[in-house]
Amino acid sequence: DALTEVARVLPPGGVFLVNQGGWGQGWFKEVQIRFADEAGTAKTFPGLSSPEELDDAMSAHGALLRVPEPLAFHEPHTLDEQIGRLERGLYSWTWRISQDDRTRAAAVVRDWARGRYGDLDEVRDFDYYDTWRFYDL
Repeated sequence: DALTEVARVLPPGGVFLVNQGGWGQGWFKEVQIRFADEAGTAKTFPGLSSPEELDDAMSAHGALLRVPEPLAFHEPHTLDEQIGRLERGLYSWTWRISQDDRTRAAAVVRDWARGRYGDLDEVRDFDYYDTWRFYDL
């Protein structure tokens, strides 16, 4: 329904931009997956489950796909900062998890991360790619 509405309201020649999001890479991906497991989400989220599903749906509305090169980012972060972002519900996939469940999951993940990675306040390299899809209507 949302994609039908996008196709309806964009004028001819309009472009619909989609950031694919994702779990990131490296240590933060592992932390997020552990958090999701502890929070009971089992990594199942509403909506489309693959970029190809989105491509097919937008193609059905006459959109042409463009996929630019991913944008590479390098940021320093601590494990405690990133777990705190999960606990506060910064990422949209965490919004349906209650604050109590996020707090509980964060405590468990902090304990696990200390054993797995050591000091939670150590600044670590965080490299990730931001991928987009452009749909020309």
